[in-house]
Amino acid sequence: MSPMTIRIRLPHPSKKQLLGIIVPPILLAATVVVIFVGKGYVISVNTKTFEKTGMLVVKSQPDGGKIYLDGEWKSATPNTFSNLRPKTYLLRVEKDGFSSWEKYVTVYPELVTDITAVLVSNTPTLAPLTVGGASQSSYSDSIHTIAYTTSYSKPGIWILPLGRPLPITLFQSTPTLVMADTEKVKYSSSQEILWSPTGDQILVKTASDEYHLFDVSQSKELQATDSAREITDLWQAETLKKQQAFLQNQTLDTTLYNIATDSKTIWSPDGKKFLYQSDEGDKVAIMVHNMEKPIPVDEKADYKTVEYPKDKLPEKILWYPDSYHFVTKEGGSLYLVRIDGTNKTEIYSGVMDGSQVFVTPDGNKVIVSASFKKDSSPELYAVSLR
Repeated sequence: MSPMTIRIRLPHPSKKQLLGIIVPPILLAATVVVIFVGKGYVISVNTKTFEKTGMLVVKSQPDGGKIYLDGEWKSATPNTFSNLRPKTYLLRVEKDGFSSWEKYVTVYPELVTDITAVLVSNTPTLAPLTVGGASQSSYSDSIHTIAYTTSYSKPGIWILPLGRPLPITLFQSTPTLVMADTEKVKYSSSQEILWSPTGDQILVKTASDEYHLFDVSQSKELQATDSAREITDLWQAETLKKQQAFLQNQTLDTTLYNIATDSKTIWSPDGKKFLYQSDEGDKVAIMVHNMEKPIPVDEKADYKTVEYPKDKLPEKILWYPDSYHFVTKEGGSLYLVRIDGTNKTEIYSGVMDGSQVFVTPDGNKVIVSASFKKDSSPELYAVSLR
């Protein structure tokens, strides 16, 4: 007798029942994905798992630069890019009429990388700030003012505030005569002008090698002397005291501490970085030490920015107002350099006298001394970066 086969017929689920079975898991999975993406995660193609993302904030001076990430156009500055996969990107910012800006930037998990591209005009304009000569000039970092000599109209020493924004020409600004020439002393022929750290005094070295100390606000002479040593030593002591007060909360080794307190070291406008030169055999390296706390994302505490042959060192190095760039005068050209050594961009190439170079507080202009005619006194000119 053959075995009995029993067949059980199961009812086919309806479409509604199938949807009830399939949809909930899909919705659950989608919800999980949305939650993770909302928290800044992306799905890794390689590992098929969720990984944390980071953010990139891109700004530029001026605004309106085109942003490219790894060669792909994204948007215009300023803009914030969220949920970026952590990695190193090639960031490029371009704007018509300006030099392009390019830098490798790294995005880290759950962190924000903040980058500002400083763009320099391809066609800088040159506008006069003085008339009648400015043979000597000196800039006060503390009050953003230039003191300069002139023989025009009322000979003597004048001061010119570099306000925000700087007026285009002298005739729109408000220079002030602080020391007029006298029968005994021609201040307009002074050899050197030095500012006090606080910007309330200037020390003038006349053609006869005498030194005169003046109160700028009151246009009043405080002292005349044959030697400036006592006054300059006092000023250096004031500066050193301020630096030491800041450095006592820093963890610097002896070498860096000695560099930081050296009178040749150049401190940044924000007072948290300093720039110095390091002997590298047949070359000299420009170094930057950053004491910001915390160090910004994708920045370092120490940078070797640019190296120069010892016989081709810059004639002038000064900080740019953002404390993340500096300006160098090399021969007949001015350059803007980021503290990491990237984006060395020529600002201006042309006639310049000496190393009298200053940057306006807003960073929009560089002041240079130049003379365009034979046997004429140099004047101060504003070179527009944008």
